[in-house]
Amino acid sequence: MKYSALALACLLVPGCMSPGGSSHSDRPPLELSPSERIAPDTCTAEWVAGVRGRIVDESGAPVEEAIVQMCLRMENGNQLCQAPRPLVGDGYFAVVLPEETRCVRQVTLRATQVHRPVSTTFCRVPMTPVYGVLDVWDDLVLHRLETPVERPPMGDEDEMRTVRFPSGLEMDVTPADFEFPDTYGDLTAGPIPVSAAPCFADGVSDLRALWAFGPESGIEPALAVRIPETTGLPDGTRVELWLVGGTYTTLPSGASLEEGLFEPYGTAIVTGGMIPGGVLPYLSWIGYRTID
Repeated sequence: MKYSALALACLLVPGCMSPGGSSHSDRPPLELSPSERIAPDTCTAEWVAGVRGRIVDESGAPVEEAIVQMCLRMENGNQLCQAPRPLVGDGYFAVVLPEETRCVRQVTLRATQVHRPVSTTFCRVPMTPVYGVLDVWDDLVLHRLETPVERPPMGDEDEMRTVRFPSGLEMDVTPADFEFPDTYGDLTAGPIPVSAAPCFADGVSDLRALWAFGPESGIEPALAVRIPETTGLPDGTRVELWLVGGTYTTLPSGASLEEGLFEPYGTAIVTGGMIPGGVLPYLSWIGYRTID
């Protein structure tokens, strides 16, 4: 409810500030008529005619040449992902949704820079539109990731090989298993401070570590990943593994994971200072926490 109160205040009071420090008046306008902002009587979910927010880097500086994609959970429960949109300047995005897609249960954002070594950041936006506008007050942060220190030449794309990163993370990769052919040559990964966790982790307590992977891609069958344990957990500690869902992500169990949703997908035991991350079905984000 704090988002609704704040957004309403910023509509009524000139110069009102968001939690991130940007004022409502600084945001780009949305070309919407008064009638477009009002939900019809037939809409039994939330009415979202437009979405606004900002994409920044780790320092808080606005990112240029990024893209943002809206994945909508429609009133009937179906998912509809729109084509990615460019930014409108100073890191901001301002997207007007087509009229037929405005009655929604959930809006999930996906932000990234194509062909750059940065994370794809997901956010399931709190559904608190005001007068038809869903303002995302927390900036979406793109984190720079590591490139491999060891990545064998492509060679036979059906042959498994190990890719290693400066942080110590290891991945057993078969290039042909990626959803997109160019993924192998663009692989990135890196640890992200838990204190900087994107909004998908809101409400998840006691996370020990968080890792981002890129470029976003599905993998079938899933690949094996080994994560260096750097938070002081001794060997033998049992941890719960969490994964962020991408577009149409299927877990090894066969269950699906919605885009932008952060959920447990397995367990592991710290061994030799590493966490066997099990099989990874999607390059997105992994986190872990201890199991009592």
